[in-house]
Amino acid sequence: MSEAVDRLVALADPERAEGMSRFFQTGPGQNGEGDVFLGLTVPQVTAGREAASRAAWG
Repeated sequence: MSEAVDRLVALADPERAEGMSRFFQTGPGQNGEGDVFLGLTVPQVTAGREAASRAAWG
C-alpha cells in the first residue's frame, strides 16, 4: 500500500465503519456488496489527500 493509504488506515474507526457498512448495505446481494469502509469522515480524508499532495510536490 502507499504511504497515503497507510495513513488513512491508521485513522480507521471500526465502530463507525460498521455503521456505515449497514447504512450503505454492503452485505451479500445488496447494492454496496463488497464495499469496504474505514469509518473516516470527509475532513479526515481531505486532510490525508492534502498531506499526500504536499509531499508529492515537495
